[in-house]
Amino acid sequence: MKQILTAILFAVATISFVALSFTVNQVHREEQRLRTDLEHRSSLFAESLKDIVEPTFTTASPKYLKAVVDRFATRERFAGIAIYDGQGNLIAADSSNLAQEFTNAGQMAGDAMNEDRAVGDFVTVADERLHIFIIPI
Repeated sequence: MKQILTAILFAVATISFVALSFTVNQVHREEQRLRTDLEHRSSLFAESLKDIVEPTFTTASPKYLKAVVDRFATRERFAGIAIYDGQGNLIAADSSNLAQEFTNAGQMAGDAMNEDRAVGDFVTVADERLHIFIIPI
């Protein structure tokens, strides 16, 4: 009887371990898939904003750039949208306070401009985990 009980407990423990391992693996894969999807969608959005802003960036007024940012911000579900110059100075931002709360955005924007490549990363701002995507114009 004791051997049967031990065998049953061993089988239950083994099955539980396999199920737990499978679940952890599936969660990890889903998280990676969601991250990749978020990066792709962020890139598409940033490219479309860049296509509108880039031709007139040097001649456009900050008021025009703010209007463009506000139009994009109301169309999509974003915590915030901002445009920075090559030195990391804020040019235009939407009505959210994200640009003021996240003080490293200007530095990240300047670094992206210097490296001439898009940068995406998760950051914590005001106790919230947000995805930041920066594309040089």
